[in-house]
Amino acid sequence: MRKLGFLGLTAAALVALAGPASAAGDAEAVTLTSADGTRVGAYSARAEHTGGPGIVVLPDVRGLHPYFEELALRFAEAGVHAVARRAPFTSSRHPAP
Repeated sequence: MRKLGFLGLTAAALVALAGPASAAGDAEAVTLTSADGTRVGAYSARAEHTGGPGIVVLPDVRGLHPYFEELALRFAEAGVHAVARRAPFTSSRHPAP
């Protein structure tokens, strides 16, 4: 993992130190289940206010990398509910159980 110039911390460590986004209502790892029973791990970040727009974040080939979780949190901070889903063919931090 690439080190940053600030105290030699990795980007993931800096995100962890910053904590969750304060304007997001809540965020958590979830499991999505399709109509045919396929289960896929995901990360859900809800905006502080109910209703409003929503977005599905589709990660690249790295799967549900912490970058995409942070992206979902930033959408929630901006008032947009967001779900970052794991591609079913990749490994992930939040695999389907």
